[in-house]
Amino acid sequence: MNSSPLLYSHWLMQVRGDAQAVLRKWQRLAGVQAQDVRFTHLSEVHEQSDRVIKASSLEAIPGQDGRYRQHLQCEKILTRIHVQSVDFLIMHAACDWTRLRAEVLEMAARIAPQWQLSLHGSDSISAHTGQTDNWQRLSHVHSLCWTLQRDQRYSRSTPP
Repeated sequence: MNSSPLLYSHWLMQVRGDAQAVLRKWQRLAGVQAQDVRFTHLSEVHEQSDRVIKASSLEAIPGQDGRYRQHLQCEKILTRIHVQSVDFLIMHAACDWTRLRAEVLEMAARIAPQWQLSLHGSDSISAHTGQTDNWQRLSHVHSLCWTLQRDQRYSRSTPP
C-alpha cells in the first residue's frame, strides 16, 4: 500500500467562448482528468482589428529619389469579448519531486509546442504559452499557464 501523498499541478487558462468545450479538448490533449475545476468570470475585453478599405496607387515623392507615398483608408473594428477563467488541478502518479517535474513537463509538451518556463528556486516551476490558441474552432484560449510547487500550496480562485 502506497501512503505517499497525492501530488498535483495547478493550471489556469483564460478562455473566450465555450470554456467547458475548451477544458474537454484540453483533457483529451493532456490525457488526464481535471479535478476541482473552478469556472470564474473575468470580464469583457475589447479586441481590435484593422483592415484597409481603399488604397491609392504609389506616388513618387518629389525631390526624394526612391521614396513613395500611398494613401490608405482604414477601418478599425472593436469587438467586445467575454473572457472566462478556468482554474483546475491535475493529480499525478509521480511520488517524488523529480518525477513530478518530468511528468508535468512531458504532459505540457503534448498540449502546446512552446512554453516559457520560470524557475523559482528549486521548489517551484511555472510556465505559460504566451500565445493565443484556437482549439476546436469553438473557443480561444487567451492564456494558459501552470504551476508546480513542492509544498503543494497553490493560490486558487474562489469558486462561483
